[in-house]
Amino acid sequence: MNRRILFLLIGVLLGASGCSRGAPEVLAYSGPFTYAKVLVTVIVPGYDFIEYEINCEGDVATVDGTDKINANDACASLARGTVIARLSEGQDNTRLCSTINPQEGSLQVLGVVGEARINTFISRDDGCGQDDWDVLLDHIAVKVDELSK
Repeated sequence: MNRRILFLLIGVLLGASGCSRGAPEVLAYSGPFTYAKVLVTVIVPGYDFIEYEINCEGDVATVDGTDKINANDACASLARGTVIARLSEGQDNTRLCSTINPQEGSLQVLGVVGEARINTFISRDDGCGQDDWDVLLDHIAVKVDELSK
């Protein structure tokens, strides 16, 4: 019985210390950037598929997989409350979204920003999605006209 309690305590301590195999550990960094690690996938019919990773950790900002995103701008953008809210909570269903000029294309963002878990999808099929992609996420999402055919 004592051995079972000992193993239970060891498991609890390892899990609390970040040694578990569960979700990635979220840490706070003292540098200018909020901790972030996100994978961005862009799919627009007629253009090449693109996938890239944005990493922000303390004073270091990197983007791997594309040269069309500025790492410092992306990390500064990921620290904005409105960006974190959109990426972690999804599209605001109270917004009225125009469907007058639907466009093709989707953007998926997966990862962690600060303490927020990110798993969101943005479609250009309405005005809200286009606005999120082109304005709110302007430093995170590759512009459609910058994609290769």
